[in-house]
Amino acid sequence: MDSLDGVSVAYQHSMSNILTPSTVLSAGDNIQFVFSERFDRLWHIIEAPVDGFLNIGYIYDSSIRAIHTLDRVAKMRQEFEVHGAHFVLCFFDENSVDRWDCSYSNESAADDYEFLLKWLLADQELGIVFKPKKSTNLFHRIDRVSGLIDQAKETGRCKFLMSDTLYGSCFPAEAAKIADVCIGKLIGSTAALEASLAGVPTLLIDTEGIRIHPLYSLGFGRVVFDNWDTLKAAIEQYRSSADAYPELGDWSLMLRDFDPFQDGQATLRMRHYLHWVCEAFKKGASKETALKTAAEKFSQRWGQEHIRWRR
Repeated sequence: MDSLDGVSVAYQHSMSNILTPSTVLSAGDNIQFVFSERFDRLWHIIEAPVDGFLNIGYIYDSSIRAIHTLDRVAKMRQEFEVHGAHFVLCFFDENSVDRWDCSYSNESAADDYEFLLKWLLADQELGIVFKPKKSTNLFHRIDRVSGLIDQAKETGRCKFLMSDTLYGSCFPAEAAKIADVCIGKLIGSTAALEASLAGVPTLLIDTEGIRIHPLYSLGFGRVVFDNWDTLKAAIEQYRSSADAYPELGDWSLMLRDFDPFQDGQATLRMRHYLHWVCEAFKKGASKETALKTAAEKFSQRWGQEHIRWRR
């Protein structure tokens, strides 16, 4: 790319590496689009050879606005109500793998589903929408609880948002808006972030016991729980009186750390910068000049605090 005087760019699509940043985060791009300065620091930790970092906000934030034009959310919520579910949970799992280097095994995933399915079957006013990260082989991975799944589906209060594609065609925000409270896995948490940005109270379950995880700063017993029983008790308290437990699932203390804009225009900011780079090239600018000219325009439009150069 350098020999062609071309520009390489990459964008952040996940917050999973917030705990342990890996060198696979970067191949040495000219420009890295990140959610916020908090994530820029991850690339700094691994000494990524990136020229510039631009904060653009959560990359999928346009989906949060888009769901307001869909009638699927209201229809699905109505289906839950028809079957007696007056309180609905949404669960975002993390793709499980039976491999030595993965912390979330198929058995662990089955344990999570087992707890939630038994809870649903014992509570006739509870509904649950499951939004698996990878649905194509979900039922094979958690086949130990297939009997519970069949029973839960028969109630009409259990829905699995499945897809034939690898990671699905339904954004987490859409699933979140069906529910009263969302639950995500601490070890993943990108879907949970999207749900929180969509304005839905969102909890994180840490059955793996990763106490050093930075998201514990959101509040233990408020957002993060280390076992299902205490999480359930907190939700039941919230169900009985939401006003008495307003802090449950509230990410507001840190949300701007993850997305300083929260305006649904992350991809617009990316497009603006790339357009300005191309515009400069058309005028005969060198690669370095094109990058910096676009950076100046970006800072004028979105703020100098959202752009940083490393080298």
